[in-house]
Amino acid sequence: MIRLPVGYKKLIDEFGALEIKIALNSGYAKRREELRKQFLEWADHVPPKQGIDIEGMAFCVAVSPRRPERVILSMPKVFKAMGEKRFLEECSLSVKAIEEAVPAAAFAKLIEEIPIGRRTVTATRRAVKGALKLAA
Repeated sequence: MIRLPVGYKKLIDEFGALEIKIALNSGYAKRREELRKQFLEWADHVPPKQGIDIEGMAFCVAVSPRRPERVILSMPKVFKAMGEKRFLEECSLSVKAIEEAVPAAAFAKLIEEIPIGRRTVTATRRAVKGALKLAA
């Protein structure tokens, strides 16, 4: 059994109320994401180190320059520089990459599914007297 702090029920109810408000407004978030992707497509031709401002009638959207990211230039050279032991300790492959690279029978012997992933948190409305009323 887990120990819960004093006043935890108020936090649970606040979380549930926020979940409902977010769900009611999810259409806005979805549309915003669609528009954001469209603006990024419009900026595809812009040089990576340059941003662009796209003006509407009431707003201006700024698409930033691409952020620099560090990339490995040569895995064999990294392997050689680090040494095999350290390289293998630090090396990370996606399960998807392995799945695509090896036959299914071999994959089944290499990969195991264990419960270490992220947890989800959801709220459901309780039908109780005096439940929190949502403000519009």
